[in-house]
Amino acid sequence: MSEDEAEQLELDVAHEAAEVPSVSSDPQELVEAALPPSILRKFRVASYRKAASILKFGMPKEFGEVIEALEAFEITTDMIRRPGGNESEIPKAISRLLRHKGWNETTISGDLH
Repeated sequence: MSEDEAEQLELDVAHEAAEVPSVSSDPQELVEAALPPSILRKFRVASYRKAASILKFGMPKEFGEVIEALEAFEITTDMIRRPGGNESEIPKAISRLLRHKGWNETTISGDLH
C-alpha cells in the first residue's frame, strides 16, 4: 500500500467513526432543538443524557458563551496533524475564546464510596 493510499484509508476510517455517535446518545431531534443551525452546519454534534438541553435551558448565559465561542472557532487540518505535547493548538484556541469570560480548566475528583 502506498503512502497516499494509507493516508486515504486513515481518513476514510476516521470519517466513518466520526459519523456514528454512540447508541446511548440523545436523539438527533433533541440535539437539533437545542442548538442553533449555525452550530449544526459547522460541527457534528452528539449530546448525552440531555446535556445540550440542560445547558441551554438550565444555564442560558453559559450556553450563549459556548455557542459564541463555537461560532468563532476555526479548526484546520494543520492544527489536527501538528503534535502538541501537553496541549495541542486546538484546546489552546478554545481557551483563547473562553478564558476572558471566566472559563478556566479545573480538575474534579470524588470518592464513590
